[in-house]
Amino acid sequence: MSENLFTQRKPLTEILEVPSTVTSVYSMVQHIWDGSDEPEQKEARKRNRVRLGTVEEYFLDPVRSYLETFLQDVADGEGQGYWILAHFGVGKSHLMAVEAILAIGGEQLWDIVKRKEDEVKHLGPGARLDRFQRPSALRRFSRSFSRLRERVEGERRTVSLTLF
Repeated sequence: MSENLFTQRKPLTEILEVPSTVTSVYSMVQHIWDGSDEPEQKEARKRNRVRLGTVEEYFLDPVRSYLETFLQDVADGEGQGYWILAHFGVGKSHLMAVEAILAIGGEQLWDIVKRKEDEVKHLGPGARLDRFQRPSALRRFSRSFSRLRERVEGERRTVSLTLF
């Protein structure tokens, strides 16, 4: 009987080392709130101080249609759940972090969005994401986000997202 790769392979216990505890888990929070460690991020959350670098380094154009739908729904005060299905490593968590930061808002954030939109030459005024910065849109944004935050914190529950 000839040998094949399956008969020659070592057992997984000989080639893998499994740690007894998990020491680090990816957390979307580290991309939403400003700060380099957990205490700084907790303080940033209390003060609604977002990590601007997440939006600065993110490519908005490839996900423009998703962001437009999300921002319009938030600006209109409509509740909506979204299912994000994509391959491992394509940026689902970063997309959700950018959406959270845009929902929180702030002048510095929208300055970054405006500059990034200026770099995309083919956009008309109706296709720009910074159109959601208008004061009326921001007020609706702020009210919608505040209601969501109050509801989640009021019920003292954790919102979990399943990513594939």
